[in-house]
This record gives sequence, structure tokens and C-alpha cells, in this order.
Amino acid sequence: MRLEAAGLSDVGTQRDNNEDCFLLDTELGLYVVCDGMGGQSAGEVASATAIETVQSTLKVFKADLENFKDTPSARAQLAKLVEHCVQQASKKVYQLARSTNGRAGMGTTLSMMVVQGHVGVIGHVGDSRIYLLRQGKLDQLTQDHSLLAELVRGGTPIEKLRNSVLGGMLTQAVGLQPNVKVDTLFVELIEGDRLLFCSDGLVGHFQTPPEVQSLMVANASPREFIDFANGADHGDNVTALVINVSHSPERPIEDAQKQDEYVLAKLNSVKNVWLFKRLNLREFSQVMNRVGELELEPGVTVIEEGELSDKLYIILQGRLEVSKGGEVINVLESGQHFGEMALLSAKTRTATVKTLTVTSLLTIEKEDFTALLEENARLGTKLLWTLADVLIERLG
Repeated sequence: MRLEAAGLSDVGTQRDNNEDCFLLDTELGLYVVCDGMGGQSAGEVASATAIETVQSTLKVFKADLENFKDTPSARAQLAKLVEHCVQQASKKVYQLARSTNGRAGMGTTLSMMVVQGHVGVIGHVGDSRIYLLRQGKLDQLTQDHSLLAELVRGGTPIEKLRNSVLGGMLTQAVGLQPNVKVDTLFVELIEGDRLLFCSDGLVGHFQTPPEVQSLMVANASPREFIDFANGADHGDNVTALVINVSHSPERPIEDAQKQDEYVLAKLNSVKNVWLFKRLNLREFSQVMNRVGELELEPGVTVIEEGELSDKLYIILQGRLEVSKGGEVINVLESGQHFGEMALLSAKTRTATVKTLTVTSLLTIEKEDFTALLEENARLGTKLLWTLADVLIERLG
């Protein structure tokens, strides 16, 4: 993919110094926004140190990045590398804070993405944000690590918190401790995608201002985002980093278009599974991180009647025959799925499913589904409520 990026940071309307910092390193495919905190200019030091450490750590692995091939194992290694970069930044800021007078307790948010080919890996700590505009719809890809956000996710009405003194109080930040919990997320990019990295000076602590979506749709420049924030007198430092995604001119247009179609087909196929209908794009991406892929020839038995299985299958392309006791009872086609109840507990299959054509399947195993629920309580709650609704409907 070709990424055209531009960024700008501004002190804002009420501050004397700018504790925000950002980086565009197109050679590494690295994009970062940080928002520092701490007295006596410590916030500036924290954000700059974090970005310098992430960049220098990633440079050590430059050869690995250049040789990246999109496989499940390579993706797992890339996610570990992103987390490693953030952990190194946290250690560096923490050590600097302990060794320098007046800088105890300094820290910073950190929202970054490393892009290789069409695959982007996000690393995120704090309440800076990354947004994706795709086909006219704006989604927040990161989740704020703040007390306000925790209260909202727990059910407290936003109206009760608008004047709260909790604004800006973080539950996670780089540098407060030598180690930090890092959110990682894969995003498969397609032509026309537009990304926005920003500090909270642009969007505040609650719902995304509608003007931000309008600016994204209008292909606004970083300067226009900052003018909006300063015009609204948000008062804080403000940073906007904007990335436009297009196909690389070196790649045949037919191949690039097929890849985009495949990415969208995978997302839409997962959305068709009733269990995932309530999820937003960030949550879908978390599910997609756990999805496997199978390419099968005609005549392959996918599951056998009577066998124990713990896997959901989603048909991306192809046709499959369903038989019971040797009698064909159904034919499944692209967009359909089977085996979803096996995600809750291993079940004996009640029918045999065999491919009739060349078939592409997406798979989710019970072990991966359980891990997903354990890692994200809010996502788990959504999935379990959906499951309860469907079971009530079926039993009714």
C-alpha cells in the first residue's frame, strides 16, 4: 500500500508549552502520537523520549520488517515487536523520571501503528486516539484508558460526568511503571481508508465531536483539525496526524483490487454470523485477530457426523453439502456459517459437511474464542448478551 501522511502539533489556546509529540517515519512504516504529562516540562520530555525509544527499538528490527510476509506467525511476531517497542519506551521514561529531579511521576500516552504491506498493527496506551474512516463511516480503533472512559463503559451516563474533575486521569500510561499493559490490534487496510491519530486536545474525553467526522470526510489537513480544536477552545495541546491509504503504483491494479475485495469479504462474512452482529469495527478487528483460514479442494470432509468438534466455520467462498445418516439435507454457500454453538462447549457433530467446490473457510476455535472473552470483558458481555437473546428466541 502507499501511505501519504502529514501531521501537525500546536500548543493550543491556554497552555504555555506543548507536551504533545508525533512521528512520521515512512521508511519504517511507523506512525506515533504521544501526549505527555508531568510538571516542570516533564511531559515534553516523556512524550519525546517515548517516541525516540519506539523508533530506535524498531530500527533494530528493520531487516525483519523489510522481509515481512503476511502469515499468521509473522503477524504474531509483528504484534510482539510492537508491544516490545512500547515496553521499552515505558522502561526508558520510568528510569528517566527516577533519575532526574522534578520529573518523578512523568508519563505519556502512546498510540502507534506499524504498517507492512496492507497490514497495520496498533499499539496503544492512554487516551490519545486512532480513528479509521472507511467507506464514509468513522470508527475509533483504540479504547481510552481513563477513569472517565471506565465509568462510561460501566454504565454511568455521560451527562453525569461532563463536568467531572476526573477529566484526563489515566488508568494506563507509558512511564508510570517500568511495564505497562499494551492494547494491540491488527487492521487490514484497503484503498480509500483514511486514518487519524490525535491527542485528546482534538476530541476531548467523551464521544467523538461530529465535526471530526465531517473533517475526515472532507479530507481535511492537520492544520484544519487544529484550527477546529482551537476554535472550540478545548484549551489543551492538540495534535493531528492524518494518513491517506492508496494502492502502490508498483502493484498490478487487478491484484490490489482483489486484495481489497478479500479483506471486505472476510469482514462481511464475520458480520453475517449472528453472534457478532452487535460489534463495532474495533471489536470486529479483535475477532479477526483470532480467525484462521482454510483453502479446500472439492470432496474434502470438513466435519464428520458423530465427531467431537470445537470450531466455528464461516464460508467465504464455495459450496458445501450437509448430510445426515448418508442423506443430503442441505447445501451451504458463501456467507453462511456452521458450528457456532461449538464455541461454547465442544459438541458432537450432528451431520457431515463436505466441500462440493473449491472452498475458502474462515475458522474460529473455542480456545481462541474463550481467550477473546477473557481479554476484553466488554466485548465478552456483548457476545454473551447476543447469545442469550438468540437462545431465548429459539426456545420461545
